[in-house]
Amino acid sequence: MDMNDVKMMKIAEWSRLIKAANESHLSREKWCETNNVSESSFYYWQRKVRKYALDTIPGSDDAKPVNQAPDFYEITIPVENTAPIDVPSKSPAEKYPDVIADPGVITIRSGRFEIDIRESFSRQALKSVLEVIKHV
Repeated sequence: MDMNDVKMMKIAEWSRLIKAANESHLSREKWCETNNVSESSFYYWQRKVRKYALDTIPGSDDAKPVNQAPDFYEITIPVENTAPIDVPSKSPAEKYPDVIADPGVITIRSGRFEIDIRESFSRQALKSVLEVIKHV
């Protein structure tokens, strides 16, 4: 039996123990005491099992860290709170000839709000603005 086999046996055993601890509904301290396991060993192996699980997920090399912001934010606006969409007969360029359209800007219009978003605008700032608008 080589070292890799031993490691796999320990991962399997600790996976079973961690699952049992989670299903027991006991506090971690109480479960460890009841099962003669030191809390430090429990948490050490819990980290090892999680790392092993993440490392063995297909395509996990490309996966984003858990705390990284997603590339897309879904915004749900209740239908009953939305105003009818006013479809202008003229394009914005025709309606406002004195304003030069900037191809590096996205404009979001909703009700009484109009937001211009430039490339340099941070995702977090946009998310915050949209959260505020959602509650207005």
